[in-house]
Amino acid sequence: MLWAATMPPEEIVKGSVTGAREYGVEIALVGPVESIEKELAKHDTSDVNLEIVEAKEYLVEGEHPAYALRQKRNTSILVATKLVRSKSYFWLFSLKLLQAVLFPFVI
Repeated sequence: MLWAATMPPEEIVKGSVTGAREYGVEIALVGPVESIEKELAKHDTSDVNLEIVEAKEYLVEGEHPAYALRQKRNTSILVATKLVRSKSYFWLFSLKLLQAVLFPFVI
């Protein structure tokens, strides 16, 4: 399971830690590593399976998803989509626009 986001990670990390613990699943958090690590430090993660995957770029509100595919190759949504496409993970959750999530799956 993946969480991809470029917004502040407080609730994403909290939900990921809780979900990984309660359901015994591995979750990858995709985004700026420093922000994710800072937030993870606030939680007990000793019994959860979390992976942090670096993504340094982000989509801007109103930006066409095709632009991201051509110009921004390290956005959290593209990095997460590649993990799903490679079958490393099977679910992708994103707090970004739906069209940005769906577009990479149809190319």
